[in-house]
Amino acid sequence: MTLNMLAIVDVGNTNIKFTLYVDGEFSESWYISTYHERTASELYAILRVLASQANINIHHLVGAAVSSVVAAVNGSITEMFKSFFNIIPVFITSAHASLLGINICLAQNTIGSDRLADIVAARTLYPDRDLLVIDMGTITVFNLVNKNGDLYGQVLSPGLACLVKSVRLCTAALPQVCVNKPTTKVISDATAPSLESGLYWGYLSMVEGVIQQILKEESGKSLQIVATGGASNFFRDSTHVLSIDKLLTTKGILQIYRKLIENEEGR
Repeated sequence: MTLNMLAIVDVGNTNIKFTLYVDGEFSESWYISTYHERTASELYAILRVLASQANINIHHLVGAAVSSVVAAVNGSITEMFKSFFNIIPVFITSAHASLLGINICLAQNTIGSDRLADIVAARTLYPDRDLLVIDMGTITVFNLVNKNGDLYGQVLSPGLACLVKSVRLCTAALPQVCVNKPTTKVISDATAPSLESGLYWGYLSMVEGVIQQILKEESGKSLQIVATGGASNFFRDSTHVLSIDKLLTTKGILQIYRKLIENEEGR
């Protein structure tokens, strides 16, 4: 059986997320650490093993859509798709914003392609709404987008992974921890649990605090808050974050890719 299989690649500062879109549905997703020195052959070898474990023949790929905020790995990704799949990957950038009806009304005229993908997907989910789109990745990004598609405001703060890494790099004696939602109270009498608790509640409080301040400053708008990213799972009980979509960025990359292919075919 011939499959219509597309690779959707989201290159972040911490991880590269490979998602397969097969016959109109999202299939497997795999995470590979973002390592600048990894070669095309190494990337392919990792993907081949992951696909084999899932009983998937990745040589059914017919296209690749890539969002990347790490330029250093773009060459290896391009070479991998060209050499092993005979595919020229399509990289989305903020230059494609106007094509999707997004206007970047910031002091800087460019944004990360992942942010554009988030906004495109959120506007599709909630058309004609004023939006606060939050991506909780290595950096936590708060995007303010009005119902006309104008990205007019932003807040940038450390992500949870960034906070964890800073503790590891800036201290000599503290243990390395994995942050999970504490099952007990905030206060602890042991080092590792108290560090985990501090990171969890500190990050939660920071995000909730920023949201509250944004809502105060934008009190004239009814903001629909949409969140994505690795740490968004911690906000499922939040009174503010009512919409969490772990595939938001992936969906946006796909939408932009389709628009670019449609425009190319229409020439």
